[in-house]
Amino acid sequence: MRPFIAIPRYPFAKSSRFFIPLALVLLTVAAACGGTQSHPPTLNSGAGRQLAAVASLGSAASFAVLGGSAVTCTGAATKPAIITGDVGVFLPVNTGVVLTNCTVNGTNHGSDAVAKQAGADFTASFDALATRACDQTILTAAFTDNTPPLGPLAPGVYCFPAAVTFTRTTLTLQGPADGIWIFRVGTNPAGTGALTGTGFSVVMQGGGQACNVFWRVAQAATMTGGSFLGTILAGAGVTFTDGNVIGRVLGKAGITLTRTNVSNICKAGAPGDEDDEDEDEDERDHGHDGDHGHDGDHGHHGEHGHHGEHSDHGE
Repeated sequence: MRPFIAIPRYPFAKSSRFFIPLALVLLTVAAACGGTQSHPPTLNSGAGRQLAAVASLGSAASFAVLGGSAVTCTGAATKPAIITGDVGVFLPVNTGVVLTNCTVNGTNHGSDAVAKQAGADFTASFDALATRACDQTILTAAFTDNTPPLGPLAPGVYCFPAAVTFTRTTLTLQGPADGIWIFRVGTNPAGTGALTGTGFSVVMQGGGQACNVFWRVAQAATMTGGSFLGTILAGAGVTFTDGNVIGRVLGKAGITLTRTNVSNICKAGAPGDEDDEDEDEDERDHGHDGDHGHDGDHGHHGEHGHHGEHSDHGE
């Protein structure tokens, strides 16, 4: 994205003799930095409709938790974990869905035909998301205590070449209700990269929807604490401990949830097909963990408009 460039008010700036060369220099610098998204992808734009088609989960959209080999959900005896949405496993060899002090407000499909078709649709979306060009490649591999600053991020496709770790960090997404955010972790040629978070939270500003946020992780995703926003599509297993998820948890291997709530508030269908307005309102501006969250020790970024160390237009 285009960096902010302050134009000093030199005494000669009003002179066309000096202003024209100065303007050319600034345009050249901006072009070299790759420019910015003058029209961030939204559901009402051509680019947004393309992204929505790629991110459509098909029959997997109704699932809050979908694992390849297993789904294990364990809550506390005094406070059961809650999964809102469907649950299932899809690989031929699996250990099924194991629930201990865990309530499912949806359909537990086990490994039935519906779960298997959802697995096929999830896999297709996982593969399709890997083809999306990066609007920005973020080279920083570790963010600790909100350093380096990351965000607020406008709708777009953000890529991490390899594994990335967030510790006591809050990522703010800022955009309209029809904005689409796609994060690709592990875009290197080997296709390797895991997502790890401790006290990592994702929050939304500006009316954006959790249903339109997608995390395509090449390998495993492991989260401890924090409040997560969006759909995780992992190429391996997913582990959440003492966390809160507004979205979906989908993985090709086992899913392990410990004292973690997952709420899929999205209707089955393409991005943007959220439930009624009451649920939409609940989804917006998640800067807190609600009744089920674990705040950890992390803070907001404020109005940072840059992305740490990065290079534009990766791949």
